[in-house]
Amino acid sequence: MAKGFSPVCDRLLSFEVIEHLPSEEGVANYAGSLKSGGMAAFSVPNKWWIFETHGARLPWLPWNRVPFFSWLPRSIHERWANARIYSKKRIKKLLEKHGFEVIDMQYIMAPMDVIRWKPLQNFLRKYVFNSDTTRIPFKSVSIFVTARKK
Repeated sequence: MAKGFSPVCDRLLSFEVIEHLPSEEGVANYAGSLKSGGMAAFSVPNKWWIFETHGARLPWLPWNRVPFFSWLPRSIHERWANARIYSKKRIKKLLEKHGFEVIDMQYIMAPMDVIRWKPLQNFLRKYVFNSDTTRIPFKSVSIFVTARKK
C-alpha cells in the first residue's frame, strides 16, 4: 500500500482473482484498501475439484484440463499449472495472515456449462450437481469465502 494511502472501501469482491496474482502477498493490497470492519467476498478454485480449471503447461498433453491434476502435491501442481488452487485450510490461513476474519466458507457447485451435449448437461444438473453448494469437496469447482477485515 502506498505511503499516506488510507483505506476507502466498505466492501470488496474478488472472484477467481487471487490465484492469478504474481504472489499470494498481493492479498495485502485487498486488506489495505478495506476499512476496518469492512466485508469481503472471495472465490478461489477448489483443489479437490476433479478437473484442473485453469489448465496446465504439460507439453505431452495437448488437452490441458487433466483430471485429478489438481490433486497432486502443491509443489508439483504449481510448477506446471497456470494458476494456484486452494483448499479451505489454505485460503483461510492466507486471509487470516492478511488481517481478515473468515465468517463463512462454502464449496460452490460446478455449473456444468462446459458440457456441450444438452442431455448429459441436464442429467448432471438434475442428479449430480443439483444445488448451488455442496459439502462434498470433489463436486465443487470453487470455494466461496465471506470475511471481515479485523
